[in-house]
Amino acid sequence: MDAITNVPAPYNEPIGTFAPGTPERAGLEQGLKDLVATTHELPNVIGGKKVMATGEKIEVRSPHEHSRV
Repeated sequence: MDAITNVPAPYNEPIGTFAPGTPERAGLEQGLKDLVATTHELPNVIGGKKVMATGEKIEVRSPHEHSRV
């Protein structure tokens, strides 16, 4: 056994192009559609405990797309 070790060179995964018509783009678009279609609860956290609102629900708009609720 040698005292000199050979560490393999690191390599990154190939980066997807996300160009129109690619599987990466289709998966991304479907994931975004699924995310937009779901409703999320936004609890307040006070003192490390979730405090759920029991009053009237309000609309929360995305800061980058105000036309969508």
